[in-house]
Formats: sequence, structure tokens, C-alpha cells
Amino acid sequence: MFKTSQLAPTAKIMAQQLAVIALVVVIGTIIDWIVHQSREEFAVPFIYFPNKIIFGVFWGFIALRIMKYFTRNPYWLAAWVFFWVALILQTKYFWQGYELWFVWLFMLLHWLMFLAPALVIFPKNKHIII
Repeated sequence: MFKTSQLAPTAKIMAQQLAVIALVVVIGTIIDWIVHQSREEFAVPFIYFPNKIIFGVFWGFIALRIMKYFTRNPYWLAAWVFFWVALILQTKYFWQGYELWFVWLFMLLHWLMFLAPALVIFPKNKHIII
């Protein structure tokens, strides 16, 4: 059975969850920026990065709110939340016309770029995210 706080979180808890997601997304986006600078064929316009942060925080927060009902383990929660973020991001980029090899490669890379900081941040903030 779920606790009442899980079903109706306070505004403070939701703001803290949003901050945790934002921190992971910003760190992941910094890693992503470095990867995109590493090779010419990975280059993207700069506007890609602020849009990715906004989009990633939005979908990450929604994924967290849903996925926390399916797992109480912060490591699995991190994996699932950012799997959905990476999948939705890459769907958007596919619709924007990026090449298919680029979309598939960066779906995996984005998931790993978000997962790396999330595997550290989620367990340390378990009291907030679960």
C-alpha cells in the first residue's frame, strides 16, 4: 500500500524532486555538450542544449512521478526515469529530421549521460524522490 505522502505530495517535496531531476539533466547536458564537441559529425546547434534541459526536466519529472510507483529502488528508478527521457528526446530528434544512426547512437548515449549522475544523486536523495 502507498503512503498518503506518495499519493498527494506537498509542493515542497515536488519542488525538491524537480530540483533533483534538474540537477541530473544539467550534469547530463554538460556531458552531452562535451560529446557533441568531440567529433564534427556529432555537432548540433547551440539551441539544442537549453531546449534539452527544459525538455529533459519536464519529461524527467513526469517519468519520476509515474515510475516511483513501480520501483522503490533508487538505482532502478534512475534507470527507468532516464530511459524514458532519452527515448522521448530521441523521438523528438527523429521527428526533427536527424539521421537514424545519430538518433539510435544518441539514445544510448543520452541514457548513459543521464544515468551516470542519476546513479549518484538518486540514492543520496532517496527521501525526496521516493
